[in-house]
Amino acid sequence: MLNWRLEKRKLRELVPNDRNPRELSKMQEGHLRKSLEKYGLIDKPIVQGNKVIGGHQRINVMISMGISECDCWIADNEISQADIDELMIRLNRNHGEWDFDILANEFDMQMLFDWGFTEDELTECAPKKLPKPKITIEFDDRDEMTLSLEMISKLGLNAKIKVSK
Repeated sequence: MLNWRLEKRKLRELVPNDRNPRELSKMQEGHLRKSLEKYGLIDKPIVQGNKVIGGHQRINVMISMGISECDCWIADNEISQADIDELMIRLNRNHGEWDFDILANEFDMQMLFDWGFTEDELTECAPKKLPKPKITIEFDDRDEMTLSLEMISKLGLNAKIKVSK
């Protein structure tokens, strides 16, 4: 296992990794900016020498915010290119899954949107429309059917009638 330490680095001296497969939309950038403004930099960038391994997007947003330096994680030992590639992917991939029941029942949906979720992502959270149950009732005569419909109406229920032959 690698050991890590924090060191201050000038952001403009850090070099993005050409193999970084992550991108940030304008909307995501805005959410990241809000998070950095409110909470500061909690998840520090990871670098080897001056080459960025993790935190490319945070670095770009901090530079646009006028921040000139930050603490970065530095490994005590040199990391191979294969390990850098693996780490870049794992840092962005191995995060688990959302529990949509908890999101839907314990959090305000508008707040989730404000914090960066999209409507497509939260579709699984939205209460599902259940199909209306269909009930078939057979009547012996028209009077029995009329009486039953009157009782349904008194209960405040709606009913559709389909006469089959």
